[in-house]
Amino acid sequence: MKRLVRTLLAVVGVLALVTVGAVVYVTTFFNPEDMKPRLVSVVKEHTGLELSLEGPLEWSFYPRIGVSVAEAEARLPDQADDAQAFAAFSEASVSLAFTPLLRGEIAIDGLTLDGLSLNLERDSDGTGNWEALLERLENRADDAEKALAPASAGPSPDDEGGLSVALNIASVEVTKGHLSLVDHQAGREWQAEKLTINGSNVNPDSAFPLSSTFQLKVFDQLDGVGEASEERSPGLQSDVTLESDVNLGLADS
Repeated sequence: MKRLVRTLLAVVGVLALVTVGAVVYVTTFFNPEDMKPRLVSVVKEHTGLELSLEGPLEWSFYPRIGVSVAEAEARLPDQADDAQAFAAFSEASVSLAFTPLLRGEIAIDGLTLDGLSLNLERDSDGTGNWEALLERLENRADDAEKALAPASAGPSPDDEGGLSVALNIASVEVTKGHLSLVDHQAGREWQAEKLTINGSNVNPDSAFPLSSTFQLKVFDQLDGVGEASEERSPGLQSDVTLESDVNLGLADS
């Protein structure tokens, strides 16, 4: 029994030393700024969105290893420079699965978005500014599935080196979000304020639970588009709570 206990303690000690050494290696030789070009490239390749990461990428160590960035936005390919970004957030933090980092993979374990802003618009013909994005995702479904494969799948045989991005999100949280839909065809605007979203076990292949709460406001006129909603009187206002299962459908042919 004494020998067994000593053996177990020795194993724990070795694992602790390996873990400490690995953390030192990652934080010393792995610069999170090196992830910027890869993240921008993946987003543009699979969605067409022009991602801008204004703030620095920084390490976080508690309660788990991760990376955080502030002030980022994504623009549609044909958006004017002075137009409001299609999507933006004030701050985002991503927790990373530790072991894949040593293999050159970015495996996302948790994602938090604070101050998310999403601006949707439908023109007078009924075409939404998000439709080209969805069409691109559908046309690149196979490639997207590879890029967002679970971390356990490991690097692809065709990988030519560099970092690979894997989707393995145990939890997703959105706080202080704002969603706007301006419908020029219907002459209405929908806004979801104080938006919160919580999802777990997010993956590209099967449905996962998602919950959301927000304050819905509907404006029957578009005269005040671009102004703060507090300065206008909505035709409808309601607090909404949703509980649902969501399927990303990235693997659908």
